[in-house]
Amino acid sequence: MVYYGNPVHTHEGWDIQNEIGKLWKRFTEICIKNAKYIEKHATEPHIAYEAHIAYPDQEDQEYHIFVGFKTDTPISTPIEFFYKEMPATRYAVFTGKGKDMPAQMGKIYTEWLPNSPYTEAYPMLIQRYDQTRFKELDDPESEIDFMVPIKERENEG
Repeated sequence: MVYYGNPVHTHEGWDIQNEIGKLWKRFTEICIKNAKYIEKHATEPHIAYEAHIAYPDQEDQEYHIFVGFKTDTPISTPIEFFYKEMPATRYAVFTGKGKDMPAQMGKIYTEWLPNSPYTEAYPMLIQRYDQTRFKELDDPESEIDFMVPIKERENEG
């Protein structure tokens, strides 16, 4: 499922009342209604993803935000779903834990990426939610994997 716009225009980030939280709620409700069909098509039955696609030089913080599951084949129903193929690339994977996940995610971009031999391959971030590790946003034991598409930095000299 998809949302386009500024996801935090009504509530702050990491709040189940913002647009991303509402998107997850709709997605979860449809998954429950169609559980047998989805289980048949999901390649990782207990893992869901949230992808944020940004647009370079955009100042209004509007993004395409996708939530879904991994599949090897496009599916036509439920009608609310669609198939989005992500680019084949390398990903740097970081695990965020507890209430500090937003700050941990920020450090990927402010500390790790600028000091690494890599740059973003695509202007996106994927969050991987494993039901065995993620409980709730405010649970101190919850974990999320942050996946940043990377490529080697070109020599600038």
